Amino acid sequence: MKNEKLAIFWNNFREKLSKVDVKIYLYALGAIAVIVLIIITSNNYSKYGSIQKDGKYYLDIQKIAADYGIDLNPITTNAIDYANNEDANVTEDLSRSLYLTNLYLEQNGMTDSTARGQILADIVFAYQEQVIGNKYTLNNLNIIREENKESLQDYYEDIYSAFDKYGKELDNISTNPFAKYQNTDSLDENTFDLAWKEMIDNIQKNINANNNLINNLISIPATENGATYQLELINIISKQTAYYKSLQQINTDPVKYLLLSGKDFMENFQNELTSTVNSLYIYFSSFDVKLNN
Repeated sequence: MKNEKLAIFWNNFREKLSKVDVKIYLYALGAIAVIVLIIITSNNYSKYGSIQKDGKYYLDIQKIAADYGIDLNPITTNAIDYANNEDANVTEDLSRSLYLTNLYLEQNGMTDSTARGQILADIVFAYQEQVIGNKYTLNNLNIIREENKESLQDYYEDIYSAFDKYGKELDNISTNPFAKYQNTDSLDENTFDLAWKEMIDNIQKNINANNNLINNLISIPATENGATYQLELINIISKQTAYYKSLQQINTDPVKYLLLSGKDFMENFQNELTSTVNSLYIYFSSFDVKLNN
């Protein structure tokens, strides 16, 4: 059960990707600025800027929120599958929610910037949950396996086999196209674009491999105690799939990448995966299951 190729794949690319991060932040800030500009243009201002309060005129935040489908309760929005729906853009939606909610709070007397910041942070966390991807539950598993040594030996072999197939799929993915430029100080735009296109293709192959692994793990009958670890493995791989998809969409939806912890994701992923695999090994070992080297 190994995932070294993913770690190498990422570590070789991390330095190059970090140079793109500045662009990502600029895109995110630009998206917020665009929303502001749209709202205060003459047509939209005349549509939304008619509310008078305390002798002052304000934008009609309630109407804007209604038009854009934003909940001003003011914590969350309706759940959207940002991980799998490419038409759902979290950069645009989060920008609108933060900007309009902040205006709404100001206009309704919340002058404490710290309190407003906490509410806006809650909104960010709510969106973060929505970009993680499919969250599987125990209901997705077939928990019928008996808990004895013979049954658990088969259980272990089934899980080991699923990861062995996964490793072979990863071995068939070409090497990181940026690896050859490791010692290069800069890349011209055309070279970067060609390497990036190849990288996107490789990412899709990783997504396909992840989906196959998830389906294989779900199909394995579980014991009642082993199901918890099996489910953790599935959700860890699912979260990584969402991360890969965020990389594919980084030019059109940069905030999705940021909400998934960006360049720190793979390190966190490896730690979570290692911890869960170790727990599963301890579980099998407690029944004297013979483990492969």
